[in-house]
Amino acid sequence: MDIETDGTAANEITAVAFYDGHETVRTYANGRNLEQFTTDILESKVLVTFNGRCFDAPVLTSHLGAVLPKAHIDVRNVLTGLGIKGGLKKCEARYGVSRGDLTGADGYFAVVLWREYQRRGDPAILETLLAYNAADVLALPVARPRHKRLAPRNPVRRPLRPAHPPSGRQSPRAGPGRAAPPGLGLLAQVRGGEGG
Repeated sequence: MDIETDGTAANEITAVAFYDGHETVRTYANGRNLEQFTTDILESKVLVTFNGRCFDAPVLTSHLGAVLPKAHIDVRNVLTGLGIKGGLKKCEARYGVSRGDLTGADGYFAVVLWREYQRRGDPAILETLLAYNAADVLALPVARPRHKRLAPRNPVRRPLRPAHPPSGRQSPRAGPGRAAPPGLGLLAQVRGGEGG
């Protein structure tokens, strides 16, 4: 599970991605279906996050009143215990995880996407935010320690794809005859220092 927030001191939740550990990622967006997360999380017996003990879990409980599973595996703490330090993107790079079109995107990018979505109301921007958020949870099985004692083999046998965003459409992708979605153009601006 992973959340995105608006980047303010209030930490308003903008998006939540919830991966069932098998094949499905559910995405939740502020103003659309965010409250549904509080019901859906009740299906889980174990919560797996990256830095979620310090950030995601407290924000979800204080802002949404979410009742989270008591069993919580924070992959960041596990990796730190093994001497592997850094954020999720650094761990992804260490283990060769690619985010495709979203390579280089970070938490600030998510804040920029949310602000632009609020300003423009363009659903493609929201879908890019949800795809970024889903990429975080899909990386968790790969970022789990690959230490011989704990994980002798990669548990992910095939690439996983996020479920459809709330609009019911696949997240747009750039390709022949198709322009990159507006959110990816914002990624170029953020990389170039023009975002904000």
